[in-house]
Amino acid sequence: MFTAPPSPCQSARVEDFMGAMLYFQIDNPTGHYELNLSTLVDRMVMRKLVDCAYYEGSSPNWKNFAFEKQREFALTCAPAGWVTSLPLTGTVNVDFVSYIPPGSAYPTLDAAQLDALIVQINPLLNPDSADRSVRRIGAQG
Repeated sequence: MFTAPPSPCQSARVEDFMGAMLYFQIDNPTGHYELNLSTLVDRMVMRKLVDCAYYEGSSPNWKNFAFEKQREFALTCAPAGWVTSLPLTGTVNVDFVSYIPPGSAYPTLDAAQLDALIVQINPLLNPDSADRSVRRIGAQG
């Protein structure tokens, strides 16, 4: 049991070890991924993405897909052969889009909740910014 938050060094070690698996959520896999297929953890995440896309059928899940020198704007399925066997090396850069809505564990934020969240995380995203205010796109004023 932890009595204190992990140190930055400990957090970095966990993140290095866990890689993309630290942020991957099987029930909401939509996101940007940069995966090194020579590492077991990243290959596991890629396997889950391939499985999710296969389950969803002919949806264009793979946006801005890049693997080594192959670049595609949108793919409706994983590259040929990846359903049965992933490459053991190479880097994948992809925006994965799931068309299955996330479950109730991911409630929708209303405008006020979104504004409060943005104000809370803006200093973390822009620590050098003197201006801590945030203007949402489309906001009046």
